[in-house]
Amino acid sequence: MMKSFACALGIVLVAASSVAADDNAPVKDANVAIEKARHVCALKQPPTEGQWQAVLVKDSWHVWFGVNQVEPVCSFDGAYVRTDGSYTGCVISVCEKHR
Repeated sequence: MMKSFACALGIVLVAASSVAADDNAPVKDANVAIEKARHVCALKQPPTEGQWQAVLVKDSWHVWFGVNQVEPVCSFDGAYVRTDGSYTGCVISVCEKHR
């Protein structure tokens, strides 16, 4: 007998903004994107192996915690930070297997 699995992907994107004047400054590199994402989205350091990662995709930095520069699809907290500093979206990704 063969069992089949389907994966459901859920991503919650929460828009967040902050009140400090410099929070709308352009985000020119990965370190600034990580700092802004962690501050605005209150991203904590996970107890797992890895480090904060940021990759520029078009006009937004994608930020997450991981062991390499491959952006995860499931089960991560992260953020999207616009390069012009105008927007930071907090991401909570959850995937569950259905049998």
